[in-house]
Amino acid sequence: MNKLDMEIGDIIFVRGKSPVSFLVRLFDQGEFSHVALMISNTHCIESQWNTRVRIVPMEFNDYEVVRIPLSDIRKDMIVRNAASLTGRWYDYRQIISYLIQRPWNAPNAYICSEIITTLLFDKDMVLKPNELYRYIIENELNVKQTVDLCKTIELQ
Repeated sequence: MNKLDMEIGDIIFVRGKSPVSFLVRLFDQGEFSHVALMISNTHCIESQWNTRVRIVPMEFNDYEVVRIPLSDIRKDMIVRNAASLTGRWYDYRQIISYLIQRPWNAPNAYICSEIITTLLFDKDMVLKPNELYRYIIENELNVKQTVDLCKTIELQ
């Protein structure tokens, strides 16, 4: 999909080329190392290990876009809630929890895929980027309406 065709709610699965990206793909057992969510046709919300949650221009080069059908009301909610997440810390505890294989999630910090699950599905759903991709594809969420999954999310 062309960058000019992006819509609010499009999920951008990124194939990064850095050493950190390689480790994420290896650990997560998939082709993607990062995920971001479009909040306009030019900007996305993301969280990377070396930044806080932020809204940035969509400048990824190697990516796959998954579009989930969303109503205009739902898109407006995503934009509002995304703004409230900016500035939150990266969830290093979540990364450690993957290594020790025990839950240890910081409630107000986010890894990249947590942003997407919080804004689109369930704020308590924690998936790595490739797990999120498989969840969407296996449940055909990119094809059918997600009205039941898209409940109002009240962020802390």
